[in-house]
Amino acid sequence: MSLMKPIFEKDVVYLVQFPRPTTCPNMSPFCMKLETWLRMMEIKYEHVGNNFRTMSRKGQVPFIELNGEQLADSNLIIQELPGRFGKKSLDEHLTEEEKAQATALHALIEGKIFWNGCGFLAPSGRPMLESYGMLRDIPFLLKPIVVWKILQYFKNRAYYHGIGRHSVQEIAEFEKKDLKALSILLGNKPFFMGEKPTT
Repeated sequence: MSLMKPIFEKDVVYLVQFPRPTTCPNMSPFCMKLETWLRMMEIKYEHVGNNFRTMSRKGQVPFIELNGEQLADSNLIIQELPGRFGKKSLDEHLTEEEKAQATALHALIEGKIFWNGCGFLAPSGRPMLESYGMLRDIPFLLKPIVVWKILQYFKNRAYYHGIGRHSVQEIAEFEKKDLKALSILLGNKPFFMGEKPTT
């Protein structure tokens, strides 16, 4: 697979992600997570947009290029980069029990809440994609095709996951329950795991 940035600056992370909307950093929670983590770790990076066309060798977005090498999957990137840059993990101060709790929270957010979102997007994502300005660089005549392909992608993913077999009302109830659980766990703490932000 050819690099998005064949001419690169040493030790600069080239973050390949979906086009930036006009109203928020990114509509993809995985793109937003990885970019936020890079900022928190103070790792120098550059945003590389891909207009929905380029995926990693694992078929995912976001991915990064670093010193001529492609790294895919936001979780694996977050696990790999501290060692490459000689930095400590954001989770280093956590006890083993706290790390286990963080792992459970991570599973709830990415393994359940994300999929609930996919279930919502599949039937009602057209106005959202258009209103957030994600399609502004796509030629007018191609927009309906691009929107259809994106929504079909999420519809298929949600269906085969299982969440897409439920009604929007049922998915909304799942989401409310999960978000309430997160709210209770957060309580009055500034961050889920206490006083300091973690991964």
